[in-house]
Amino acid sequence: MSKTGVIEVFTCAGDRADGYMPILQNSMQKFASGKYEIKYKCIINTKQFREVPGWETVEIDEDTQSSPNPKAAGSYSHGRQLNKIQKYVTGDLLVIADADTCVMQKDWDIIMAKHIVDKTVAYGVNSSKNNKRFLGSPCIIFCMFNCKIFCNMKTNFLPLFKEKANKNFKLCQKSYYLDPKLANLYRMGRLQKIFCDTGWALATDLQQIGYTGGIIEHEDNLHLNPLHAEFETWYYEKAPFVTHAGGSRSHQKDVEQWKSFVKSRGVL
Repeated sequence: MSKTGVIEVFTCAGDRADGYMPILQNSMQKFASGKYEIKYKCIINTKQFREVPGWETVEIDEDTQSSPNPKAAGSYSHGRQLNKIQKYVTGDLLVIADADTCVMQKDWDIIMAKHIVDKTVAYGVNSSKNNKRFLGSPCIIFCMFNCKIFCNMKTNFLPLFKEKANKNFKLCQKSYYLDPKLANLYRMGRLQKIFCDTGWALATDLQQIGYTGGIIEHEDNLHLNPLHAEFETWYYEKAPFVTHAGGSRSHQKDVEQWKSFVKSRGVL
């Protein structure tokens, strides 16, 4: 099949990411339609990172600016690296994916690309229903973009911090959304708060330039252990589309169960 375009896949790689990136790449290759040429690129934040075959390291993030809140250092570093992606994008379509995600459905590239049409310039997973983030908007766990629009966006992927009266910085929940249109955009009630983690402003940034994003609904939380974290799975037309190890990476047994789930889909 002749290629009709280029998809560039970007991930931000930190500690242990090199153990997951081959899984992500293998799944994308295995279930790709063959319609697009797919290139894999990463920005890394540690010199100890081991190169992963098939991935091009476009930059080592040596920015020494630390997070205003040490507890949110990972989110801050992630957002800083995402802000660097624009200068490296050269393809037709862009996929931003967490290193510990895995595609689970055939022709994922065609499925996502067909939703990038007219005013919809981003299409990806939303956040889990048990937190208050991006419920009505795609998030940067796994999201495809129209490259041209993405490169012209003035977005900031950093989490939002708020200085408290005691001068301590804290990863904050945004003030009440009094604007009904904004509340609807995030699928939130008017008196609910939104957790402003990495990439939280994507929906409003798209809206400001006259565009929108489509979502793959979060339909399944797999609770591995009530004392541990969980991994997540999103479904497209009632079939698993993409899964995310997420917080389960903190516990080896959880990691093994996530990999077992991935293996059941023929990826490993």
